[in-house]
Amino acid sequence: MWQKLQPREKLLLVIAAGLILFLLVFLVVRKIYRLRTDLSETVNNTPGLVAQLDKTISDYLFFRSLENVNTGENDQSAFAAKLERIFSDNGVKDRISTMRPIPAKAIDKGKYQVIVFEVNLRGVPLENVMSVLYDIDKGNKVNARVEYFQTNKPYQDKNTYDVNMKIAAYSVAPGK
Repeated sequence: MWQKLQPREKLLLVIAAGLILFLLVFLVVRKIYRLRTDLSETVNNTPGLVAQLDKTISDYLFFRSLENVNTGENDQSAFAAKLERIFSDNGVKDRISTMRPIPAKAIDKGKYQVIVFEVNLRGVPLENVMSVLYDIDKGNKVNARVEYFQTNKPYQDKNTYDVNMKIAAYSVAPGK
């Protein structure tokens, strides 16, 4: 059949076959590039996923520990008293600008309750801030977590910080 074609028709078929071959190569290269890009994004996101998994596991273990033992803070005033004791032990009680309670709310379909205090400290040395954070998160004085933490550096003093934080205490909801 190839012999019966005119040179002009042969040229047209070669050009069409070349275009089809070029299109196939282009599509294969584009597919490989996309797969490689997706794989590199997945590899780049992997450390973040490990940290997220670690946080999820620690949250799960924290809530599971609340179920096993009747721990946690159920009373808002008792929680406030424990926080004030931590602040006074670390020498920042006189630096409290505001300590505003946020009403207790139920989470996880009413299974747990959370009590949150929004605390603003003004002019606190960094060492005292770190000891307060350690006592709240890791110490045995109160069963709570620091959910939000922000520091601002005032212009007048270079050794002190203004601190805004939300401290949350979780417990099994009453009656559960």
